[in-house]
Amino acid sequence: MIQFAYITGWRIASEVLPLEWRQIDFDANEIRLAGTTKNRERRVFPMTVELRKLLKTQHAEHERLQKAGQFEPWVFLRMVANGRGGKLEPKTILSLNKAWKAACMAAGCTGRIRHDLRRTAVRNLVRAGIS
Repeated sequence: MIQFAYITGWRIASEVLPLEWRQIDFDANEIRLAGTTKNRERRVFPMTVELRKLLKTQHAEHERLQKAGQFEPWVFLRMVANGRGGKLEPKTILSLNKAWKAACMAAGCTGRIRHDLRRTAVRNLVRAGIS
């Protein structure tokens, strides 16, 4: 999920976390947002090689869950045990505040905010000549 946000620059809470497989078009090589953007405008993002590889990995897990009888529409989810030692079930991710802080501390980059991913993505896209 973080790598996806780093590449696209999309807002994590409103655009990345609620992303569903119906918005991913591997044939057209693009990802579509509609209605979840800040200004409610549609947005299309072309898949880079790195982004396609990331999404294909996620999609393989999605297909594995489907074969096990669990259909989840979300691209990014986590497996949560139902009680101690219980069966793992997919759940949508509602927030990543604690995980973000822990990862930043572990990397020695305290004080970083998730919006830094958005700034970095924009800088990288501009440097690559993409408007």
